[in-house]
Amino acid sequence: MKPLTLASVTLAVLLVACASRPADPDSPGPGASAGDIAAAADRLAARARELDQAGQADAALRELDGALHLQPTHVQARVDRAWLHLRAGRPAQALADADRALLFGPNDPAARTTRCVVQVASERSDAGLKHCQYALLSPGHDAATHTALGQALLVLGRHREAATSFERALAAEPSHMPALYGRGAARLQAGDAAGQADLDEALRQSPRAAHGLVGVSTRP
Repeated sequence: MKPLTLASVTLAVLLVACASRPADPDSPGPGASAGDIAAAADRLAARARELDQAGQADAALRELDGALHLQPTHVQARVDRAWLHLRAGRPAQALADADRALLFGPNDPAARTTRCVVQVASERSDAGLKHCQYALLSPGHDAATHTALGQALLVLGRHREAATSFERALAAEPSHMPALYGRGAARLQAGDAAGQADLDEALRQSPRAAHGLVGVSTRP
């Protein structure tokens, strides 16, 4: 009998671990088609968004890691992970994901606005604003695009301009509570006490209205 080597012992342990690990119902099996893999990545990304909204950022990050392991070009998962990293104070990782999201989805408004906010927040310069401005040229831009620009402007301390961006978001979608909360924060930071009414109303309609926003502060 041949003596066991470190490599053979390691391989045996890995095989036992794999055999005893319960199968993940969202993981495509061997020989899965590209469509099956993409669908599995979509499910993981969707579950990550639900977890993030529920305040479970670490669990959401694990799901996004799984989605991107299956499909590294998944733009929405890249976008969502960039925001998670940014809010957790990891700007380098956020910028890396934002770069890849933009690489894989150069015409995707969410990829553009994410790159905008992440770059502005990471560099504390207005160089990243060009990505928000580009997204606003897209015929498919919406309230989220104006809200992203508002956040970037808040990070730069340009409170009145930020309030205008949030107002444009609300004009496009009056029920967009993150924009209402952002407008309130921008007004307060500009010294306008009336901003408190925006904050109160946004939180009354949606208790998680401020979730995911960066650059906001309730102090003048």
